[in-house]
Amino acid sequence: FLTARGAFPQAPRLAGDLTLVDDDERSVLLLALEYLRNEGDAWRYVRHHLDRFLDEARLRPAAETREALTQTHADSLELMATIGRRLGELHLALIEGDGAFEPVPLAPSEPATWKERLRREAGATLAALTESVDAGPEAERLSAALAARAERLDAHIEALAVEGFRGLRCRYHGDLTLRRLLLAEGDVLITGFAADPTLEDAATDPRHSPLRDLASLLRSTDRAVQRSVQSVTEAGIGDAAMFRDYAVDWQRRAGDALLDAWFEAIADSPLDAAGRPEARAAIE
Repeated sequence: FLTARGAFPQAPRLAGDLTLVDDDERSVLLLALEYLRNEGDAWRYVRHHLDRFLDEARLRPAAETREALTQTHADSLELMATIGRRLGELHLALIEGDGAFEPVPLAPSEPATWKERLRREAGATLAALTESVDAGPEAERLSAALAARAERLDAHIEALAVEGFRGLRCRYHGDLTLRRLLLAEGDVLITGFAADPTLEDAATDPRHSPLRDLASLLRSTDRAVQRSVQSVTEAGIGDAAMFRDYAVDWQRRAGDALLDAWFEAIADSPLDAAGRPEARAAIE
C-alpha cells in the first residue's frame, strides 16, 4: 500500500513477495524489501544515551546534573519528537486507503472494552506473580504487597476516563518498538510492519486505534529505561534511587516530546477527533 501510493517515504519499499494461494486463502511466505542505509536503531541510541548520562551522573554533583538536564537531553528529546512526527505522518498516510485500508469510526462501546481487557490482563499477571512466590517467611509479606498493588492498580484502571473517547479504527504499524525505528541522517525510518501480537482478532481485522502504536512505543521506551537503570545500579556505585529519578524524568520528557509531535502532525485531520486528555488516557 505505502509503496504503491508513495505516500510515506520513511518506510522500506516493497520489491516483491511470495504468496501461497489456496482457494480463497492467501498466505504471504516471503517479502523482499528495500535495503535502507542507517546508523542503527532507536533502542541502541536511547540505551547509549541513558547509560552514558547515568554513568556521568555518578561522577557529578546532583545539583549540577539537575541544572544541566535540559541541555543534556536535548538531542535525545529531538529524536523522540522526530519519531512522533514521522509516526503521525504514517498514520495519516494509512487512513487514505480504501477496501481493507479504509478507516471506520470506533464503536462507542469499544473504549470501555479496552479498559475491561486491561483489567483482566492486569489481574492475570498479578495472580501469576502471587502464585510464583515461594513458601517461606517472606511469602506472606510478598503476597500482601502484591494484593495491595492489585487494589491500587484496579483503582487506577477504573479512573481512566476513556468511555467518551472518539476516534478511528484504521490500519497501523502493529508491532512498533524502538528496535523497529532506524536512524538515518538525522531522520527516522519505520520498519517491521506486522499484525499486532497482543490482539486475538488482528489476523481477521488488522484495524484498530492508531494510539496502540504510541502505547507500544512508550512501553518499549520504558523497557529501555529499566534496562539502563538496572545496568548502572548493578555496579553498586552511587544512589540507586537518584538514578531511577533521573531516568524517570527523562522518560517523562521523552514521552511528552513523542506525543506532542504526534498530535501536532495529525492536527485537524480525522485522527484528531478526540481531545488530547482523552487520547492520553486511552494510550495509558
